[in-house]
Amino acid sequence: ITDPNTGQDTTFMMNGDPVSGTGWIDDNVVDKRILMSISANLSAGETTPVVAPGDTVGFVIAVIIAQGTDRLNSITELREAASEAKTLWDNNFAGVTLVDRPVLTSDEDNGFFYGINFEAADPGETLELSKTYHNTGNQALNISMSANNVTASPPSAVIAAGGSQSFTFSYTADNFTYSAHNVPAEYGTIQSAVDAAAITQFSEDMTLTTDDPYTTHALVTEYGYSGSGDTIYVSPGTYTENLVIDDKSIYMISTNGDPASTIIDGNNDGAVIKIGSWGGMFTLKGFTIQNGNDDYVGGGLSLGRSSNDFGTVNITNNIFKDNHSGYGSAYFAWSANGTINRNLFIGNTATNRANAAYLRDYRSVIGLNFYNNTIWDTSESTSIIRVNQPEHRVINNIIWRVSDQNLEDIDDISSGATIEYNIVKNGYDGTGNISDDPGLIDPDNGDFRLSSSSPAIDAGDPDLDQDGLTWESDSDDQDPDGSRLDIGARNPVEPFKIWIDELDIIHGDTALVAINVDAFFDNDSLSAIEISFDGYAGLLEFIELVADSGLVNQLGWTTALNETDSLLITASAGATDITGSGVLFWLKFYVPDTLESQFVPINVNHLIFNTDIVTSDNYYNGGIQVVWRPDVGFTVDQSSGSYPLNVTFTDTSVVGTYTLAEWLWDFGNDSTATGPDVSTTYEYPGIYDVGLIVKDDHDFSDTLIVSGLIQVDTTYGDVDWNTMVQAFDASLILKDLVEMIELDTLQR
Repeated sequence: ITDPNTGQDTTFMMNGDPVSGTGWIDDNVVDKRILMSISANLSAGETTPVVAPGDTVGFVIAVIIAQGTDRLNSITELREAASEAKTLWDNNFAGVTLVDRPVLTSDEDNGFFYGINFEAADPGETLELSKTYHNTGNQALNISMSANNVTASPPSAVIAAGGSQSFTFSYTADNFTYSAHNVPAEYGTIQSAVDAAAITQFSEDMTLTTDDPYTTHALVTEYGYSGSGDTIYVSPGTYTENLVIDDKSIYMISTNGDPASTIIDGNNDGAVIKIGSWGGMFTLKGFTIQNGNDDYVGGGLSLGRSSNDFGTVNITNNIFKDNHSGYGSAYFAWSANGTINRNLFIGNTATNRANAAYLRDYRSVIGLNFYNNTIWDTSESTSIIRVNQPEHRVINNIIWRVSDQNLEDIDDISSGATIEYNIVKNGYDGTGNISDDPGLIDPDNGDFRLSSSSPAIDAGDPDLDQDGLTWESDSDDQDPDGSRLDIGARNPVEPFKIWIDELDIIHGDTALVAINVDAFFDNDSLSAIEISFDGYAGLLEFIELVADSGLVNQLGWTTALNETDSLLITASAGATDITGSGVLFWLKFYVPDTLESQFVPINVNHLIFNTDIVTSDNYYNGGIQVVWRPDVGFTVDQSSGSYPLNVTFTDTSVVGTYTLAEWLWDFGNDSTATGPDVSTTYEYPGIYDVGLIVKDDHDFSDTLIVSGLIQVDTTYGDVDWNTMVQAFDASLILKDLVEMIELDTLQR
């Protein structure tokens, strides 16, 4: 080893003095790895000690801990402690005597005390787990445990020297329920909806009392709720946010299912979504996650703070774009199982490893399913994905590096992960893996669908779900058209898509919901379409299908209609094909006057294009946000009196669906004001009308005008309105009598 400062050979790396700051010292703040070199003593005839097969090597490791007044003084203290330990070792610990005491140990790894960690519980469910603790000392051990929400049985015990005691820990979950939160209808930001969501993971210290003086005084208990957590519905738009989620299972979904129209932008100001403490579920469907930047891990989506944070993910139908971090720039989880499926990863970059995704998992024996994703990698350095768990399955993905550099696209350090049926630019050994160009339509302009000649078509795993049935007889191993699974996130070109409008409608009104069709290419044609709708039953009243200026009416198509208890079934066909985009028709609904404020979905249940194309999933759902206007109202502290009369007005309006944002007052005396609580002074006698308009943050309003609300009395003889009767008033009255001036009716 060469000392870089002196150029001299040395036995030890970084052998300088950090206290004085001299010599070769380590001042690089990164993860450290310890490399230990082990050598045997010289054997007979050897000049160099060699560890031969079958040799036994013994070595001693001293763990020395010291704390000083600061970081450098701690090193000084550590040196002194190390010197003392060396002296004790050299003297075979002469003079060191054992203390008579109880010693509490566990039957877990190396006697460590892990937390009391329960599985997720259903509502009202009681869970139990048992642990055995031992007394390896030479005196009896008294032990007791207590916590608020976790019960130990027995709560206390005496463990004889050399004895053991089993404890049963139990936890009963609340009768919890989950709810939905709508953005921006109810919450202006996604973060505010996350903050309002229910907590599903809990941690509590269990007090541990023993007469072993070296035992920790608390055990950490962790418990939580099962299920997906609260649902957060996000309407289309761009949300510039850096979301932080802790101790919550969250089901986050875009309302129209189109990731291109529902964007969370990190503004290069940290991870777009950072989940800290977690242990439940996280679901993300239908978003673009872009412009995240984190110096360490997961610029797009980062899950957990360490390998102790473990949960389940469902990341489906998203776009991860232009994110950056040190490791796993689009996706990084310390420990997670679940599914990452049908996502696009575009232009993500990592400084160290894994431009797109770092698939870790230290705690699960289930693994993560990384299925049918498309990665379009524009970086010219490091790996595209990294895998470090043998139970992970990386299957049916397009992993394509734009540059021609012969780099390691898949960095597998798992020793056994299943990596099959992928298209990998620089190749990868494994069943079904190929390196042919995937034949995407126009990836440089964002079209990652498969062309008709793509080698990815019908090239996916024939038994993806591993149930022993291949795609010919197992719909789980098929694409929506009934064929074998393709490789990649996007199926071949689907000529049309359907989307349903989202509307804000006042309760008691009717709504016309547009059913739109869009052709991907100008020469695509549609001669028949069948759509079934659901989601609204029991909430909205369907009135009729309105064709009017829709495409079905313009082209002379015939439409049949049938409504059941749960479905509205439509079938349309005509002699003239639809070749463009527009509104097919409208569905007219009545929104009951008593229906509470809520989002009522109108979903596509079933969709068939033409007679020779089977069911398609190429649609985006919509619905109606039921709106209640604000109900305007106000009070006054006084409504009559002598002038000048100061009146205070207090808003008593009732909030509707949306938050009140504006108050417009008209006091009838040529004065106006804004705000909920205002006042004005009436300088002259008279009768005044007062009006108030309130508006919410979606511009819904209500108006109230109270006629003759304010009555200001006159003082007889005071015609100049100065509140006093004076000689000047008399002169004005005389001038009026001789018609030199003319007083108004109020002055007379």
